[in-house]
Amino acid sequence: MFGIASRRFSTSMMTHSSRYYFAQKFVFFFGAPGVGKGTYSKLLKTDLKLNHISTGDEIRKIVKGHTSSTFDPALKEEIKDLINAGKFVSDEIVIDIIKEKLKEPESARGVILDGFPRTKSQLDIYDKKGLPIDLVVNLELHRSIIFEKLKGRRICHNCGTSYNVSNI
Repeated sequence: MFGIASRRFSTSMMTHSSRYYFAQKFVFFFGAPGVGKGTYSKLLKTDLKLNHISTGDEIRKIVKGHTSSTFDPALKEEIKDLINAGKFVSDEIVIDIIKEKLKEPESARGVILDGFPRTKSQLDIYDKKGLPIDLVVNLELHRSIIFEKLKGRRICHNCGTSYNVSNI
């Protein structure tokens, strides 16, 4: 079902600016769309008391105006302007979103990063910022099951909650 790789960082490997992240745990979930990254993240969020961060979900929240009071107002406006202009959010801004989410009280123990990084560039920027990686989980499912799950995905137009009508 899934593979696990772990890399521990010592404080000597971290830059001075990243030392405040040391007490937090950073868990990364990778896998194809529909494999269950979000589902497992939400389950483990409760059990491990970690904040669940899906950068795509965060961008959608920003556009709708549903962000925490700690979120940088200038960054929110920049993201809204990009999205409203039909442009992509840059890899640097995606990292800035994560850094803003790390300020939230829910992130005090750590975070589960759902589907991040999506590009090698995002990983390189993340690494340059000196942010740690404690655990990487690569979720896998047979392709036919993923297709069935993706066909059953639905999103509520009223509240934006996603759910699945497939019975797998």
